[in-house]
Amino acid sequence: MSRFTVLLALLAACDPPTETATIGALRQPCIGFEVKLCLLMGAQEPLHPEFAEIEGYVHHWGTQSEITFYREPVDSPESDSPSERMILVEIIEENVTITAPFQLDFPVDGPDWFSGSGPSVDMLGTPVVCEDEVCDQLGAADLSESPFAVTMELTDDPQTLRATAVLL
Repeated sequence: MSRFTVLLALLAACDPPTETATIGALRQPCIGFEVKLCLLMGAQEPLHPEFAEIEGYVHHWGTQSEITFYREPVDSPESDSPSERMILVEIIEENVTITAPFQLDFPVDGPDWFSGSGPSVDMLGTPVVCEDEVCDQLGAADLSESPFAVTMELTDDPQTLRATAVLL
């Protein structure tokens, strides 16, 4: 065996194993180390909420993605932080799977999921446009005291949603 072949074999052995997963078209409100919108992810249906983000991956509302990624240990993770991180290798395929209105369910014991007022509010980093009446409901303090749902629609911007109704 040549030195070059041995070197290639050693380099290949150092590459971390990759995994393939489906990322759901929607995020799910969830509470864990912090309050956030979790990715829905899995190798098969049903997809499960994934609290950790995937470095290099940008979620687009309404678009389901098939990806490959690898896991890497985190050196000296902070208390209550993950001991590994996921890193995107490749987006294999993306398909828009949500085209009609959809509902997001927000659990009880949640904090203020929405902030702001007027024709736009912020849902944990996701801009949400809405009519003043709907935005006022989303900004209401009593939403954090009981479960509620919001009917949403996609917009032309894959990072922005439109809220059309609040269901208490």
